[in-house]
Amino acid sequence: MLRRFAELKRYGVKALHDEDVGHLQDLYLAADGFIRYLVVDANMAGFINRQVVLLSPTAIRAIPADATDIETDLEPDRIRSAPQPLDDAAPTPELAQRIDAHYGWDSRLSAADAGRAGLISLVSLLTKKVDARDGTVGPIKDALIDLMTFRLAGLIVDAGSWLHARPIVLDAHGIDLREPGPLRIGLDRAQIRQAPRFDPFAGNLPDEAVRV
Repeated sequence: MLRRFAELKRYGVKALHDEDVGHLQDLYLAADGFIRYLVVDANMAGFINRQVVLLSPTAIRAIPADATDIETDLEPDRIRSAPQPLDDAAPTPELAQRIDAHYGWDSRLSAADAGRAGLISLVSLLTKKVDARDGTVGPIKDALIDLMTFRLAGLIVDAGSWLHARPIVLDAHGIDLREPGPLRIGLDRAQIRQAPRFDPFAGNLPDEAVRV
C-alpha cells in the first residue's frame, strides 16, 4: 500500500492508550531507501518538552487504508524517556544505537551507511531536482512510501518545464539517494517522455513508473 508523503504528514502519531505523540514531520532513510526512523513533531502536541521524537517502523502497527493516524505499540513514558537528538540533524550512528538499545530494536544502520552519508532526510530530498543524461527532468515534488515494507518506493517529479506540466514517477530503487546535488538517473529525456501520465490515486507503484 502506497501513500504520498504529503498525505502522511497530515497523520497524527499515537502511543498506547490512544495518547497523542504528535504529527509526522520527516522520515530518515538509509541509503537503500528503507525508513530507519519516523521523525515526529512532539512539541506541538504537548507530549514532551522536546522538538522531535524518533520512532522505528518496527514500533508501528499495521496502517489500514482508511487510517488518519499512525499507531504505535509503545508506552507513552517509554517514548518520553528515550534518547533524543539535540537538533534537527539526522542522528549519528552512536545516537541511533542508543535509541535502538532503549527500545530493544535491532540496529540496522550499517557501517557502510555510517561511514558515507549516514541517514537521509526525506524532507531535504524533496528540495532536490532530478537530472537525466541529457538535461534536467525537474524538481522532486513528493514521494511515494510503501507502508508494507516502510521503504521509499517512488519519487514524483514535476517535469512541466518540458513535458507539458505532466508529473512523472521515478522508481526510487534505482536512484542513488546520497548524491550531494541533483539526483542523476541513467536515462535520456526521450525515454522519460514515453512514460504514461502518473495517476495520483493508484494504490501501488504504477506501471508507468520510470525504472532507472
